[in-house]
Amino acid sequence: MRALIVGSATIDDFGNTFRVGGSVYYGGKALTMLPNVEVHVLTPIDKLYGKVILGTFEVEGINVHSLECESLPVFTIRFGRASGLKSRGCVIDVKEVVNVVNHLNPEILILAPVFKELSVEHVSYLLSVVKESVKVASVDIQGLVREIDNSGISCLWREKIFEVVNKANLTHGNLREFCFTNNTATILRTLQASIMKSSEASVAVTMDGKGLFLITRDGSYEVPALKVDTVDEVGAGDVFTAVSTYYLALNDAPLTASIKGSIAAALKVSKPYGRWFTEDEINSYVTKFRDLKKFEVFSV
Repeated sequence: MRALIVGSATIDDFGNTFRVGGSVYYGGKALTMLPNVEVHVLTPIDKLYGKVILGTFEVEGINVHSLECESLPVFTIRFGRASGLKSRGCVIDVKEVVNVVNHLNPEILILAPVFKELSVEHVSYLLSVVKESVKVASVDIQGLVREIDNSGISCLWREKIFEVVNKANLTHGNLREFCFTNNTATILRTLQASIMKSSEASVAVTMDGKGLFLITRDGSYEVPALKVDTVDEVGAGDVFTAVSTYYLALNDAPLTASIKGSIAAALKVSKPYGRWFTEDEINSYVTKFRDLKKFEVFSV
């Protein structure tokens, strides 16, 4: 199986150290830990950090399709999440995405911008274009809703994201990223209503270490978090998206795929150095989630 993740590599500033990051890094590395998958990423690369990034990806066994760029996003990381943006990156040309998709013919496509390198309109267009050529297409909305203001990174909802939700097999976002309201019940009801016309769409609303809500046309579920000791939360959402998409491509049901993605993300958080997990490890925890029941979001 071949997977392509599209987004920007980043440099993450932790105050006392800098690390390579971004959706293509965390999602790409997660996929390399699963069997029978060839991992490709399409990302801008600049001259300042290019050698470090390419070297890091090579060590992890990730194939890089690079686009020349003047600068990469440099995020300030505080308390496990991006709190500020010190440098902006480049826009990814959608024609380049289509070209790479046509060249690779991946079964999996993950569109995971970190800060406006793909617009909502670009993501919607790409999902329409690749619909017949990829088996599973997923979207992480973090880079579609991020804005910068005087306080750091804020959230701005765009109505066209609902169009994206309908086109993708899986859309993932943290609860705070569905910022069209601050009411959880309204978020769930709105997402459920938005996918009623799509037979294949599902939405995962994660809540950091508190689990997730999975919204599908056929029913919705609350998936509790796997209890682990938190060491490093950065990239957990990217791991969730990548691993869940992988299992969707293996024909797992959305609930099973999301459970496995959630387990993988938790294992990454608990042991972020070296190998985060194996497939056997993920499967060993799945039985803990056997008795999940549907809930009716319109009664929440």
